[in-house]
Amino acid sequence: MSFMCTTSGPRLDIRAKLAVVAMAGLVSVIVSGRPGILAPLAMALPVMLWLRQWRPVALLAVAMPLLWGGYVLLAQLGGTAGGLAAYLCYFGLKVAPLVALFAAIGATSMLGDLLGALTSARLPRDVVLSMAVTCRFVPTLCGEYACIRDAMAVRGVRTGLHGLLTRPLKQVEYILLPLMMRATRLADELSASAMTRGVEAPGSLRRDLPPWGRAEFATVCWAAVAGGCSIAVQLNGLLS
Repeated sequence: MSFMCTTSGPRLDIRAKLAVVAMAGLVSVIVSGRPGILAPLAMALPVMLWLRQWRPVALLAVAMPLLWGGYVLLAQLGGTAGGLAAYLCYFGLKVAPLVALFAAIGATSMLGDLLGALTSARLPRDVVLSMAVTCRFVPTLCGEYACIRDAMAVRGVRTGLHGLLTRPLKQVEYILLPLMMRATRLADELSASAMTRGVEAPGSLRRDLPPWGRAEFATVCWAAVAGGCSIAVQLNGLLS
């Protein structure tokens, strides 16, 4: 999740996106059963379609049927291992829409807008700074992993799933240790870069965000209605 706006399609205010994420996450936690699966999907899918993020939509279209099929099949098998695997599939069904929505938000949002929205929400400055560093650190670390993997491929060392299954200890030596060393250096570099840009100065994280339009209000209202209906179905099932 790079938080770099690269598309020229429709825009949506970052505050509306974060509101949908918060509501979908809350619904996925407190609502169980099929409503707990369908509600986050119904809340996240319109946002991704509006933003024209076809890749997360396509991945979600593939992942959801597979996870549902695995959940049904493993639940019928029974046993401790089958029950645990079925629960993991069920957990994946609830989390997959949130992950896809995060990917869509990261591809259509600027990091400065995210920090401005979090600052306007009166979150503690330490929390905002931690999220800023995380959003910058994770994509950079993924790039370092790709460089290490390419270097190992040039040396004839097989990485990835095949290497992990055949020579797991060697993967620690070839991949994990260099990655940890690079992560330490990257943390220092990112910290020095943030200090140089004056991130600790008062008001450095503030940004004036435009007022909401119809798209933002419609998105948040739809998410609230979908989440409220799922909660009502859950309460009806508990009371009946």
